[in-house]
Formats: sequence, structure tokens, C-alpha cells
Amino acid sequence: MIQFHLSRTLVRDMAIHVRDDIDYMHYTTPASGAMDWYAHRVIIAGTHCVIAMEKESRYVMVFCGLTQMGYEHFPDTFQDRLWKEVLLVCNEASDEKLASLSDLVLDESVEQFYQSGHDASVTAHINQVAQSLEAIVGYDGMPLPTNTDAAIEFGVHQNEMLRKCRGDKDYFTPVEVFRTFWLGLAKKAPKNPSQLSASQLIAAQLKHESSQHEPLDRATINAVNETINLSPNVVAVDFKRRRRR
Repeated sequence: MIQFHLSRTLVRDMAIHVRDDIDYMHYTTPASGAMDWYAHRVIIAGTHCVIAMEKESRYVMVFCGLTQMGYEHFPDTFQDRLWKEVLLVCNEASDEKLASLSDLVLDESVEQFYQSGHDASVTAHINQVAQSLEAIVGYDGMPLPTNTDAAIEFGVHQNEMLRKCRGDKDYFTPVEVFRTFWLGLAKKAPKNPSQLSASQLIAAQLKHESSQHEPLDRATINAVNETINLSPNVVAVDFKRRRRR
């Protein structure tokens, strides 16, 4: 399950999801426990941006351009992004492992609990990410990463940066810790992986999304089913051939 700790500003935006009266530990799954994500909202150039960071790995994902409807559907949006990014980060795993990871991510993220919360160390790293977003607009004169591909590309650079927590002797790379966690979790999971191919997994996810939101056009379905396209400087995953470009 996913436990979100929201900043005061974000609590107001996500009031529809917040339940401070629930003891989420009663819902923790035996396999992995709760994954703690801290999230904060900033407004840059009039655009709402949510920065979500996992506590142990400091892996970050950004969601820019959220509207009221975007906040209402945030749990679905987060689950979809987490699913894509775990498969992207672990793209060198075997087909069987990827299928197992796909099932695992969806299972682990189906339950999401939102409460107010604060961690000074995580907040410091979130603020660094916020400064990077501000620099995109203020110094580079570039648009914010409001679409999924751009957000993933931004996250790749952030998650490859060396970070250090108070009390640690050594620096670490968030993406490496994040990858190790998910691969380790998949190794412990029951041997009952999905029989779908990687491209079928993408198609199934798109079908799931379209059943909950407005239908996707055929061009979008074909594009995502073919690949997740990133810039030339970022690793792209061809989900049909499952290889690095």
C-alpha cells in the first residue's frame, strides 16, 4: 500500500482524499509494508505542481499542470505513473520479472492513504526539486513538464543525482535504491506472474484508464503501445521488444 504524507498546502487541494482519522498501519500488507511518500504542492508560473518523494529511496515524481479534476483523480494518476516508472527503471529485468513487477505495482498501489504529515529531511530534498522546476522557467525559459513523457524525463535527471540523508556516511542515487527495492520485492512475491507480454500490459493499462476517464484516441493508443518516447539523452524503453535504445 501507499501512504501519502501531505504538506499543509497540499492537504487543502486533496481534501477529498485526506483521512487523518484512519490508522493506516492496520491496512499494511505483509509483503512490503507501507511505502511512505511525502508530497508538496508548489505554484510556478501560475501552474500547480505536486512533487512526490518516496522516503527511503528519495525517488521523486512530479505532476505539473494539475487542476481540480486532476487532484480528484490523483490516486489513479499516481498509480499509472508509478506503474510506468517501475517498469522503466527495471527494464533490464527478464520478461517474467517484468510481468511480475507489473502485477506487483498495481497490487501495492491500489490502496492509497492520504494524511497530513511532515519530515524535515524529505522536505529539504523536495525543496531542491522545486528549485529545479523553478529554474526551468526562470532561467532556462522552458515550459514546465506538464505531460507524462516530459515529467518522466525531468524525474530521470533528478533521480540520478547523488543525495545524502542526515546520519548517512555515503551518498546514494535514488534510482538505484528504488530499483533495488522493487526487484527485491518481486523476488519475494509469489510465483504467479501475469501471462501478458509487455506490450499487452501497456494495452491493458490503457484500457483500464479509458474506462475511468475520457476515451483515448487511436493515435495515442498506438503511440504508447509502441514505446514511451523520451529525449535522446534519456533511456527509452521499447515495450514490444523490451530493450534499451
